[in-house]
Amino acid sequence: IKYISQEDVKWGSWSIVRATIALMNLALNDKDNQYFHLISGQDWPIINSQEIYDFFEGKSNIYMERYLADGIRKSH
Repeated sequence: IKYISQEDVKWGSWSIVRATIALMNLALNDKDNQYFHLISGQDWPIINSQEIYDFFEGKSNIYMERYLADGIRKSH
């Protein structure tokens, strides 16, 4: 496990992007990494980590999902 703490991350600020880019650069330095999952502290996977691993193992596809936020209300 590796972590970085060079950014003082504030919710909703540009610091989140800077921290994400720094983390991706660190991860890309390890050629053994084959894919990445970017999730936040509010994301909850609906299957266990082994099922996620099994799904992506041996695949070279790029998966990306997006959802429209129209009508979605967030607190604060």
